Amino acid sequence: MKKRFANFVLDDYVSSKILAGPHASAASRPATIALRNDPHYRELVVRLKAVRFFDANPWSFAWRIALCATVYLGAFAYLLVAPSLAGRLAACVIIGVAHLRGNFIAHDASHGAISKRRPVIDLIGHFFDSFLAGYSFNYHRRVHTLHHYHCNEVDRDPNAMARLFALHDKSYADKNAFTLLTARIQHLMIPLGLPLWSFALRGESLAYVMRNWRRTKLDAVLLLAHVALWTVLPVHYLGWWGAALSYAAVTAVTGIYLGLIVPINHVGMQAFTFESAPSFVAQQLATTRNTPSSPLRDLFFIGQNSQIEHHLFPWAPTFNLGRGRKVVREFCRERGLDYHECSFADAVREIHRHFTTLARQAAASKLRDRSACVGPDALVPATSSGRDHVAG
Repeated sequence: MKKRFANFVLDDYVSSKILAGPHASAASRPATIALRNDPHYRELVVRLKAVRFFDANPWSFAWRIALCATVYLGAFAYLLVAPSLAGRLAACVIIGVAHLRGNFIAHDASHGAISKRRPVIDLIGHFFDSFLAGYSFNYHRRVHTLHHYHCNEVDRDPNAMARLFALHDKSYADKNAFTLLTARIQHLMIPLGLPLWSFALRGESLAYVMRNWRRTKLDAVLLLAHVALWTVLPVHYLGWWGAALSYAAVTAVTGIYLGLIVPINHVGMQAFTFESAPSFVAQQLATTRNTPSSPLRDLFFIGQNSQIEHHLFPWAPTFNLGRGRKVVREFCRERGLDYHECSFADAVREIHRHFTTLARQAAASKLRDRSACVGPDALVPATSSGRDHVAG
């Protein structure tokens, strides 16, 4: 049975553009060399070093890790013994926020911003993602790495391959009658569905673990530990319904918070195919938007409001991204490059307009011939056995 195209990309595709991390390969060496030899990129690195953009004090991460873990587990303990419904709801909100902030600590670890040592990366990532969040860290690394180096590529970026919705004007070829219907009302479904987003991500990560269980055994064990964390004591103190409702409330808070800080980064920006994508720097600038920065905004958005800087330099510590904005903005201005920055309200309006336009296009479109859909075979040249293109 042939895999869905998106699953093939996740499970088997070897990218020629991934520059760092466990999914980099010999196929991506030419891209790595090209970027290192790019004089403009090298000049930007020098300018950013002058403002200590890449400096990472281990203690800056250590206290954040300790605080986030303490808040999550402390609120979890309070949830079990809270004397009132209001207390339990407050605990759920705090856990949900700590949950997402822990996810972004794992995100920084996955990029090598905390440490380059794999045991340290795995320890932090699996603790916050697989154990506390119930979200496979290996799945996160795979999806997020593909997203970074194939940003907004409709045939390589997993984040651009939504099954239920149309995120770009090339989204209709793989839609069936049901998903074409959901695309028609996506401008209503997506905002209303934010509380369910974290559930969906967990489901996708579980499916990835099940498809790739030989290389995700630790994820599987820690996902079971997550289930135990949220069943053994919560059921004893709160009962089955209390435990289930608390877990649902925490997950809803996480989904809403995620929906406030993530879609504004790329949705509604330019989309490419793998073949039409420009150079690394041009692609990151064309597909990414920033929203304003201030100490309070940076705290709320967990640094994701400086998304351009993050995509150009994923290994830079999140808490340093703001100090690089002026440098990158000036660099882009000097070279006539786009640097898309707008207010949060304007970003929301751009996204709503984008979703509404695509929904109208979906309503006006007809189902295309299913045989015209792109399949996994399109990734493997006819003259090749495919051995160099499929992960072992």
